[in-house]
Amino acid sequence: MGGGGTLISAQADPAIRAAVPLAPWNGSPTFSGITVPTLFIACQNDGIAPVTNHASPMYNSIPASTHKSYLSIAGADHFCANAASGGSGQVGKFVVAFFKRFLDGDTRYDPWVCGASKPAVTSVINEVRSTCPF
Repeated sequence: MGGGGTLISAQADPAIRAAVPLAPWNGSPTFSGITVPTLFIACQNDGIAPVTNHASPMYNSIPASTHKSYLSIAGADHFCANAASGGSGQVGKFVVAFFKRFLDGDTRYDPWVCGASKPAVTSVINEVRSTCPF
């Protein structure tokens, strides 16, 4: 429950500066107390934590006033984010960009953080949601 644990921690401790739940599973899909920037990495064909029961409602439960993004890796199973090379390397690129943006405050990463719908990555990412621009 690493992804679910990430969300529990982000909700419990606002001192956390950014959160990236990977293929999250949790018995509770409600995280309305999260105020830290959060990037969800979901796996489209996740049989362990199906996105319709976990990542999607969790993402939706975080207030729109919170910086948040949701990327679903096309055709992937629960382990799509176990390596930076997941999703043909897109998982690592987006996670690093998200952390650079929100941990280092480096706005040069905004095009990556908010650019998941660009044609170069749409064959790997089947769904994108975000509160961009940040």
